[in-house]
Amino acid sequence: MYELCRLRTLKRLSCGHNLARTYHWNYAARSCCVRLAMNHQGVCRLRGA
Repeated sequence: MYELCRLRTLKRLSCGHNLARTYHWNYAARSCCVRLAMNHQGVCRLRGA
């Protein structure tokens, strides 16, 4: 999933999009992935208890 996000970012960059905008999108995507991972771990802990 993260690899796919990076590919999209690189494609946008090569198309001449604003670097700052691409960086912001990449940062937002990473933050979202981290949140999803943390939520998933929390759910696993609740199920285990």
